[in-house]
Amino acid sequence: MNNNEISKNIQAEVEEWNSYLTYLVVFLSVISFFYIFIVTYRVFIPNEIANYLLGIQVQDLYYISAIAGIGSLLAIFFKRLSDHPYFGRKKSTIIFAISMYALASINIFIYNLILNTIVLTITNMLTISNTSIIVSEEVPAKYRGRAAGIISASGMSSSLLASFLATQFFIWPEHSWQLFFILITIPGMIIVLIMGFKIKETRRFLLTKDNNTKGKQVNFREVFERKNIRPLILISLIIFLTYWIFMTIKSYFKPYMLELGFSNLDIGIMGMLSYPGSMIGYFSSGYLSDHFGRKGTICFGVSVYFIGTLFFLFSNQFWIMLIGALIVNLTWGIFYTTCELLSTEFFNTKIRATAQGVIFFFGSTSIVLGGLIMAPISKIFGWQNLFFWIGTFSIICVIITVLLLPETKGRVLEEIIITEINGGI
Repeated sequence: MNNNEISKNIQAEVEEWNSYLTYLVVFLSVISFFYIFIVTYRVFIPNEIANYLLGIQVQDLYYISAIAGIGSLLAIFFKRLSDHPYFGRKKSTIIFAISMYALASINIFIYNLILNTIVLTITNMLTISNTSIIVSEEVPAKYRGRAAGIISASGMSSSLLASFLATQFFIWPEHSWQLFFILITIPGMIIVLIMGFKIKETRRFLLTKDNNTKGKQVNFREVFERKNIRPLILISLIIFLTYWIFMTIKSYFKPYMLELGFSNLDIGIMGMLSYPGSMIGYFSSGYLSDHFGRKGTICFGVSVYFIGTLFFLFSNQFWIMLIGALIVNLTWGIFYTTCELLSTEFFNTKIRATAQGVIFFFGSTSIVLGGLIMAPISKIFGWQNLFFWIGTFSIICVIITVLLLPETKGRVLEEIIITEINGGI
């Protein structure tokens, strides 16, 4: 796409907020709600999955994650559907959401280790979000960060539900944790399908589709053109490192706390009291990134996150650990939302979804490598050393990498591409 074509696409930029954008944000918030519920709920059931479902040690779940992480790598091929003239942003978003909810629901009822891993791998293949792409293409530049923050914060409210249900495991029958899960995900599939009928295709995508008279799908080589290489590599590395951060405290704080002698009730209460921090973090990420820039917000977020890890890891007192967990969740919401938004802002509409797919392909290699590396580390050196050293290394690398990118706050997408990509980044 040359500069003249890009300039024509600027007409798709909406200057002010309208009622459809409100509905769009609500719809994307609903998708985020059920997606984050699935992710958060699984944080509370690693011991149940390992001990009762698969009959393995909880540390061995890292190996399962590594194998299933191959699905995240293969997701790049499904991500391309979002750039296909027939599917576009709308259809692919609905298909991905419903498929992910359904497969995740099936997965927690499969007791066979091999079959469970296969289904989890397929689930990861379809765990694809177009939220940041749709926000970047539909929402005016001055509201882009805030819209992304509202969507993520609204979705994160489901973590409170997941935390509450975790406190009920010892009250209800032994396998109630499985039933709780589908009582949430099945209505989620129905709601997303119904709301999806009123969603429109993004204007930028329609304009690109109309200009593309042959209706060809994006060629991977277009993504790897020389002008795209630097942002592609840098953002891929940022996503890789944020995934590693997520695979520490955020994913495995439950077995760590159980080893310290805390009960399931304590852990559930910890989640209920600390996850509101994520909601605040996701919401404030939009304000921070729109006012202080993407780079400053990410650097601030990961730096304060590090302080939270010190509180959480180097005390056995519940309330001190709670302060740490609150800081960890708050700052994760701030920097991850901004990182994800950043992954859409350097690529033109024709290749945006495919480019993001490539970014998350390389980012997802961290799941495979992380699983293979973190499993033996957690067994030999313990959860505390794993969380601290892997997390600290990743934080330092995120700060260094993000400083190498140009600032994008408040800039129309096409202007970013003209000046930073076509003009030489």
